[in-house]
Amino acid sequence: MSKHSGFTPGPWRTSHGVVLVGPGGGTTIARAYDRGDKKGEEHLANARLIAAAPDLLAENERLRELLERAANALDPIRHPTMTAEDELVENDIARTLGREGA
Repeated sequence: MSKHSGFTPGPWRTSHGVVLVGPGGGTTIARAYDRGDKKGEEHLANARLIAAAPDLLAENERLRELLERAANALDPIRHPTMTAEDELVENDIARTLGREGA
C-alpha cells in the first residue's frame, strides 16, 4: 500500500462491478456501471482496475525509489536531473495524490 494518507486503506477487492474494502461483505467505495457494451465485461474490468489503484500507486513509488537508488549507485556524483520519463512518473504520482500542478 501507498505510504500516503487520504486513501481508504486496502486491500480493495471487487464483486460484480463493485469495489469493496474491509472484512466480511465489505464496504462499497466505488461502483463501475455497465453501459451495455462489450457484453457487460467492460465495467467488471474497470472495477478491477479501480481496485488495483492503491497497489499500482505503491508499486510505482517503490520502482521510482529503486531507479533513483540505482542511478545514484551508478554515478554517485552526478547532479540529479529530471529526464522526461522521470517527469512523467512524478506527474502521475502527483496527479494520483491530488498534488497536480504543485
